[in-house]
Amino acid sequence: HYSEHIHGNILVDYQDSAFFIPTPMIEKYLQTSHFSNTEEFANGFHIDIPQCFNFAYDIVDEWANKAPSKRALCWVNEHGHHHDFTFREMKQLSDAAASFFLSIGIGRGDMVMLMLKRRYEFWVAILGLHKIGSHSRYPLTHSQRHRVSLQCG
Repeated sequence: HYSEHIHGNILVDYQDSAFFIPTPMIEKYLQTSHFSNTEEFANGFHIDIPQCFNFAYDIVDEWANKAPSKRALCWVNEHGHHHDFTFREMKQLSDAAASFFLSIGIGRGDMVMLMLKRRYEFWVAILGLHKIGSHSRYPLTHSQRHRVSLQCG
């Protein structure tokens, strides 16, 4: 991908505005965000993940504040129907999911198993669980178990 620094933002792919990343979000997690060549990138790229990092709050909700109408998720079902979710929608839906989980007694540190196959609700639920500090797990599908067994011997 082509990378260019423009007006305080990183443009990862100039042909698709979906990849426009505000520089403060990049610099928040990277020690260095400017590289002269691929060797410099390979040797100097490092992500700083804060000790209290929460993907739902620190990434999704931050995007919802900075670019609420930006596409966060493009979901397509087996019939070809699709729905694009913005960061604003993902924040609102995950806030509602977090409130629901809390209302039924799920809280920080609780283990929750999700069985939603390939539905967009999976991502809403995962973000909601992240927001309340629970641990989410989901069972492997048959094809995933097969791949894991092949990789693990």
